Amino acid sequence: MNAVFAPRRAVGVRRLRAKLALAITAALCAAGAIAAPATSASTMAIAQPVRLHRGDAVVGALPLNQPIHVEVALKLRDRAGLDALIADNARRQVAHTAMNLLSADDFLAQHAPTQAQAQKVADYLSARGFTNVTIAPNRLLVSADGTAATARDAFMTTFAQVRTRDGRIAHANTDAVRLPAALGDTVLAVLGLQDVHGGEPFAERAANVHPEAGSQGHVPTEFPTIYGSAVPQLRKISVGVVSAGNLKPVLTDLDAFVATFQIPELTRAIRTVGAAGSGTAHVATWDVISQTVAGMSGYAPKVVFYNGPDLTNASLTADYNAAVTLDRVKTVVVGLGECETDANSDGSAAADDAIFQAAIAQGITFVVAAGNQGADECGDGSLAPSWPASSQYVIAVGGTHLFGGVDKRSSERVWIDGGGSPSLFEPMPSWQATLGVPGTTRGVPDLSFDADPNTGALVYVNLALTPVGGTALSSAIFASAWATVDWNNVAGFAAPVVYGIPSTDLHDITLGGNNGETAGPGYDFASGRGSLILDGFFTDANNLKNQRPVASFSITETAPDSAHFTDTSTDDGTIVAHHWDFGDGQGSSATNPSHTYAADGAYHVVETVTDNYGVKDSAQVDFFAGAAQLLANPSFETGAFSPWITNNLRLDNNPADAFDGTYSVLSASSIARGSFRQVVTVPAYKSSVTLTVPVWAQDPGVTPGVTDTLTVEITAPEQGPVLATLATFTNADAGSGYVAHAYDMSAFKGQRVVVQFRYASNDSKVGVTHMKFHVDDVTLTVPP
Repeated sequence: MNAVFAPRRAVGVRRLRAKLALAITAALCAAGAIAAPATSASTMAIAQPVRLHRGDAVVGALPLNQPIHVEVALKLRDRAGLDALIADNARRQVAHTAMNLLSADDFLAQHAPTQAQAQKVADYLSARGFTNVTIAPNRLLVSADGTAATARDAFMTTFAQVRTRDGRIAHANTDAVRLPAALGDTVLAVLGLQDVHGGEPFAERAANVHPEAGSQGHVPTEFPTIYGSAVPQLRKISVGVVSAGNLKPVLTDLDAFVATFQIPELTRAIRTVGAAGSGTAHVATWDVISQTVAGMSGYAPKVVFYNGPDLTNASLTADYNAAVTLDRVKTVVVGLGECETDANSDGSAAADDAIFQAAIAQGITFVVAAGNQGADECGDGSLAPSWPASSQYVIAVGGTHLFGGVDKRSSERVWIDGGGSPSLFEPMPSWQATLGVPGTTRGVPDLSFDADPNTGALVYVNLALTPVGGTALSSAIFASAWATVDWNNVAGFAAPVVYGIPSTDLHDITLGGNNGETAGPGYDFASGRGSLILDGFFTDANNLKNQRPVASFSITETAPDSAHFTDTSTDDGTIVAHHWDFGDGQGSSATNPSHTYAADGAYHVVETVTDNYGVKDSAQVDFFAGAAQLLANPSFETGAFSPWITNNLRLDNNPADAFDGTYSVLSASSIARGSFRQVVTVPAYKSSVTLTVPVWAQDPGVTPGVTDTLTVEITAPEQGPVLATLATFTNADAGSGYVAHAYDMSAFKGQRVVVQFRYASNDSKVGVTHMKFHVDDVTLTVPP
């Protein structure tokens, strides 16, 4: 019941807060503290006022000289095409065929905003007083520095100071964000106009001094064995880490870990994104991620920190984009997040989704912590997941309490604080829908691993070995495993693989809950698909053993309007499901169904099969109930040839020359040759198939010595070879009317062929009299 009604209560609270914020803004405007925005019909709103939580309070006007850094997110080009590419690559991954991954240049040429679009936005910001205006290498972001005054004027909004529920003094726009309508086809969102909401690191230190029986921390080097890898040390891997602040203590801790646990040849790099940060409050998060990656690798790991100045949404979005454009490490860990609806309200969710789409298209996987607030990341009594874990374009990792020793996992249950619940707005991706995840929106998480601080990782924090957990840890565990699969940079996006592997590669976690969602058999919103059994996962993900099933079926006509359909599909594993569409609105899930049609006609029958990996394939055949004509436009009474394909011939609009009706095909002129043809599939299951061709060879007094011919033949499609010549008509066949000629087509049953008529003359001199061949009412029929 909470899942149904709590979001409605949250909506009501949001409306009340929005009204309060607008009322305060109006009062401030009236007092002259801030200027009201100027709007007109030539502007458009792209975001609404910032959503405040219980405990947040507007405390006054924002000084106009307050520095504000903005990241203007631009829209993708051909987003539908990009989604289609991602979906096609997902199918290719599961079917283990080559993917069409884009290079950075491919992405720029096909889907990034154009240089002209990005420059137009940059010019607008510069003209409004912003400085340090910079276009990102992939043109998805334009960054700039300004003040509250420049931001107010550029985005036609108002600002106020807000005391947040955790005691910070922040700023927020209290009116809609607006832009000139001319930029509306380019700008997706403007980030940086609020810092009330932002990312929260998802690492927790153990606080329970009396952990339950079976609880103990684990050095990250132990996780491969714990999760079922026969080889304790994995392969050389590269992992990116989204971080913020001063990383000096993090690097010192990483060096200490490498020295203590003898991890050879570690490579580390920092890619600074924006202004340098100085905070060290969140070092435990970057510590547990980087040291888990190093420990699970065991040899020559590479860790790249994409380091922003802070955890504001503007800085984090710039961080995510840097991970797509700099170094291009194929696996990136995001050990943080925020309330999903907060990210949606300021446009961050839309901007981040575009970046994650660009990442997937280029073979980069973002692995995101699912959160440490249980099923209620927003903390308002409703079920809502964390962002960006709820993006359909990332892998979200939840948390468990791990039971077992240093070298063995005995069991797991859901960590009570582990994030997980359905998204309130993000659509369900195809890989979840294929598995049968309940609902219509994105389910979080996808997988779960150790996250309880009492059973978490023993890592260095400020040079002291400290038990640290949280879903920052669990996301690092999976990222390390996936980077091992993707060691040759061809594995692509992890999600289709995670949902494509068989259940035997997973520990199904069926115990525990996260204060809103409960674990059970199969997929659930508390643990996802469970935790990996690494050796099985590596085998199925690396060896690419599953092949796409090949759907096929045969038809046996049991009565003029009835048929029995026999499945002849094949697979290297097991076909577990059949779906039949009989073409008349009816269907079946039987393996070999029968069906009776209510009316005569042609019906397009489709069988779709699903194998034990969830991979689908379809086959289709036309069934003709009762007597049926297979050729389209057989009498040319439309006044056009289509769908016949013609060359140099014309229709004769003369009822006296037609077999029936008004039109017929006329083969007579001073040309040397001409033709018309149509492609058709001859049904395999009919007892007989007959081609009937009415032809009138009309002799207008042919010049002696001139022989004209009309040949009826069957060819292979696409200008293929002649399969059979059924007849050749000449001057000798001249008569006073049509003669219908019938030909048995049984030799071509089950084949796609071309029925072709070819006219030729041995003399093309002007003034020479030629034969007139009229063709009309051509039929290819099957009996009832």
